[in-house]
Amino acid sequence: MKSASIGRVYDAYSERALPFFGRIVARDAESYRYLHESIRRFPSPTRPWPRRNAARPVFANVAWRDMTLGVVALHTGWRI
Repeated sequence: MKSASIGRVYDAYSERALPFFGRIVARDAESYRYLHESIRRFPSPTRPWPRRNAARPVFANVAWRDMTLGVVALHTGWRI
């Protein structure tokens, strides 16, 4: 899990810097604002997958691994 200070820095970066650089590099700040929002809404890796899979089981052997001080989580699973 990411520390609170790392989380605040990353949130500030993704909220402000991503749209700024997106406007400069890709001439499309709005897509990078959307990226920030979709990152914020992505479910926490600590939320149990069995609940997500309960209605219609799709994945087995689901796991995740925190990376980059918890800013990124690599999710894995087998489709059944």
